Amino acid sequence: MEPFSVRIVGCVHGTPIERELLEILNRGHWCEASLAHSASDVCASVREPASIAVFIYPEAKSLESIVRSLQSDLIKSPLVFVNLFRYPSPCLELLKAGFNDFLTYPFRGDEVRSCLSSLWIRRDRLRPTERDEAKRNLTLELALRDLIGISPTFERVLREIRILATSDATVLITGETGTGKDMCARAIHYASARAGKPFVPVNCGGIPEELFENEFFGHERGAFTDARERYGGTVQQAEGGTIFLDDLDALSMKHQAKLLRFIQEPVYTPLGSGRIHRSNVRILSATNADLVTRINAGLFRQDLYYRLAVLELVLPPLRERSEDIASLAEYFAERYCQVYGRSRITIADSTLAKLITLKWDGNVRELENVVHNAIVHADKEILDDQDFFSHDKIQGHSLLSASDLGPFKRMKQELVSDFERQYTEQLLRECNGNISEAARRAGKNRRAFWEIMRKHRLLHTSR
Repeated sequence: MEPFSVRIVGCVHGTPIERELLEILNRGHWCEASLAHSASDVCASVREPASIAVFIYPEAKSLESIVRSLQSDLIKSPLVFVNLFRYPSPCLELLKAGFNDFLTYPFRGDEVRSCLSSLWIRRDRLRPTERDEAKRNLTLELALRDLIGISPTFERVLREIRILATSDATVLITGETGTGKDMCARAIHYASARAGKPFVPVNCGGIPEELFENEFFGHERGAFTDARERYGGTVQQAEGGTIFLDDLDALSMKHQAKLLRFIQEPVYTPLGSGRIHRSNVRILSATNADLVTRINAGLFRQDLYYRLAVLELVLPPLRERSEDIASLAEYFAERYCQVYGRSRITIADSTLAKLITLKWDGNVRELENVVHNAIVHADKEILDDQDFFSHDKIQGHSLLSASDLGPFKRMKQELVSDFERQYTEQLLRECNGNISEAARRAGKNRRAFWEIMRKHRLLHTSR
């Protein structure tokens, strides 16, 4: 591969993020990295055909303004931004505005190299249609990035999310408390054609009976005694986007009737208004309750159920995807190190092995809370059994018995694990350590393939 340079563009120089990226880029001598110190340097960076420009800005609006201000016919180098944003929507707007790719923070050296090298190799071969396809793939990767798991059970969930995102029908998401229903709803929205519009979550159990219409449909000024200003309700706020009804089973029968009427005919009238508004929103909903049982008990409307469950997504409990526990624990450790500005803290392999054997009745949310607590109290770089199993919240856990696992399942897991490792090793050898190319040939996104490599400790193979 011919040599190329990387120009780092930041709003404030000398930041830890900038220094860390510069160190990673200069470590392997696979490119020449330098900083752009002025506006003229920025213009020179994007007009230089032998370079890639990487932008580090904490505000998406600033990045969007910069890329839109550049004359597209003068841009010769690929444009990349560092993703410092909590949700995918800013990233989607930046990709639409003209960026070609993004780097995920916290950085991983091999992932940075793979991303930039791949982008450099294909810079001249991307026709407009191929560029659009690449951005659609990046959009999907953004939507799924926080859904961690490589187990067959969870891979099924990811496949279904991709399918559900192509439709505009209602989706009912079911699963135990803590399985990630909210995150899956967000993923469906951000992977769909509505991604650039609002995602508005609604806690159905938190709306008082008398305020449902006001919260959902809004009101005009003077509609009632305290209505001093006009209020656009949930439906208006979500226009063009998605409304997510969480804890659906908490809706009263009266609320259910009003919601059903709106779904059947998506028009509404704000309180105090004589004008009818037509709405364009998609509705996703979630519950951990058995709605069929509630229907039989006269607590939930059957007609509303069929309206909301045109499509369904069932999320598995964590005990049915134990292969993902180690990856999730490491992911949460990394996230909370970043939140609290801590240096990297890892979890000992022997401790991860014990975490895998717990039942986790609170599912992913409980695992996240336990790891969060351990990071907050950590006073060393590697967490061990004492950091987890001495804590009151985890002492009540019972280990899975041999009968819970069963010899067939254990043998199957061992065979699947051996196949994963051998397949991944061979594929990486054939691709000369290029993670992006290996992920493409495996039919997986870069993040999922990276998790498989990390699970089997194959990161060295890509160097």
